[in-house]
Amino acid sequence: MDLGIRGKVALVTGASEGLGLASARALAGEGAQIAIAARRPERLRAAAEEICAATGAEILALPADVTDRAASARLVEEVAKRLGPVEILVANCGGPRPGSFCDLAWEDWAQAFGQVVGPLHHLASAVLPAMREACWGRIVSIQSVSVRQPVASLLLSNALRPAAAALVKGLAAELAPFGITVNVVGPGPSRTGRILQLGRFRSPGAEDEEIARSLGEDLPIGRLVEPDEVAAAVAWLCSVQAAAVTGAYFPVDGGTIRAQM
Repeated sequence: MDLGIRGKVALVTGASEGLGLASARALAGEGAQIAIAARRPERLRAAAEEICAATGAEILALPADVTDRAASARLVEEVAKRLGPVEILVANCGGPRPGSFCDLAWEDWAQAFGQVVGPLHHLASAVLPAMREACWGRIVSIQSVSVRQPVASLLLSNALRPAAAALVKGLAAELAPFGITVNVVGPGPSRTGRILQLGRFRSPGAEDEEIARSLGEDLPIGRLVEPDEVAAAVAWLCSVQAAAVTGAYFPVDGGTIRAQM
């Protein structure tokens, strides 16, 4: 299926590894012009080379900390200068640290809000003027299954990712008349560094392969979700075919959520 986004300018954050990297690679494969951002310049350059090798696309790699409002604005401005106004935004960022209530100070809550809700707010604020003017845009926020179902040992994520999803829902209603869609992708346990971090928190001393196997066995599909499977959903939500899908929570969770709706 041709997603109809060839030549569109796409910005993917948190793209040095994991779900962000996979999403950037999927969009590059569809012919979009890709800018990627993350905090670690060396890893970001390696990710750009990896995407280029896989797709043949030229990738603009711009180091940035998108939890910082000013840095997010500068990032979007630089992409516009180099490629054109951002038409597709995939807002992805690392999650807050594991812990239960008694493990967490108030400072942890404040920092986690900046990690989870901050990047979506800052980046959307920066890209929306051009999207409104063009009457077209796609915003996808990569969050977590914890939007719908709490995850053990991730109290900060369980509490704050639903807030990010609520922001998406409100934005979607405001922006629908402008041809801009805003959606959430909710990955379940995926083969990423983040899931290994959680596994080490729960089982100190366990080997990474043992952690991945154990967490995957708990899913109905019997394995971890692969980043490319999440990226395929992200890419479709950015497509012309998904023009009527907005304000949605789109699970790619291997059957993790057991609720009826």
